[in-house]
Amino acid sequence: MTEDPIKPYWLDFQRRSTTAYKLWFRYWIQVAETTDKPVYFFRFEDILANPERELRELFKFILGMDNLDGTVIEQRIKDVMAMGAKKNSAYKPRVGGTNRNAKNYLPEQIEFTKNYNEDLFHIFGYVKDEDRNVDSHTAFLDFEGRAKPENVAKTNYYKILNKRAFEKRKLIAHGKLAQE
Repeated sequence: MTEDPIKPYWLDFQRRSTTAYKLWFRYWIQVAETTDKPVYFFRFEDILANPERELRELFKFILGMDNLDGTVIEQRIKDVMAMGAKKNSAYKPRVGGTNRNAKNYLPEQIEFTKNYNEDLFHIFGYVKDEDRNVDSHTAFLDFEGRAKPENVAKTNYYKILNKRAFEKRKLIAHGKLAQE
């Protein structure tokens, strides 16, 4: 894919996609930080790694409940998990796992993306960090101690935003929408 004559188009596509990624997530982070709208962030990798836990957390948020114990939703999640991974999967990754396409990118593309979205990679916990991201299955990028301190400080910030979103969600009556 990185052979001429398509190389310039591939490079341009990747840069535009990287820019769009930043704009998209910056927008939703701003909404989460500055409005009463409850914005919940979840990561595809976490759904693959621990679907039951992620479904529980997502439904607690959707329903505005601290606990799902004894609910129909809890039972449905257990039922789906009991079916096994092959029967309860709506989406099947082509090559089981995450971050499998890195081999399709040129080193300069990876460096551009890594540098351009350094803040987002920290916010969403996609960085190697022995202190803040211990035992992470999503530590795809290693800044080798050269990350900006303000970004390092925001490692896994999405989890804090989710806690705030959950508190906002609990203030909204069922059947109502968040107000501006």
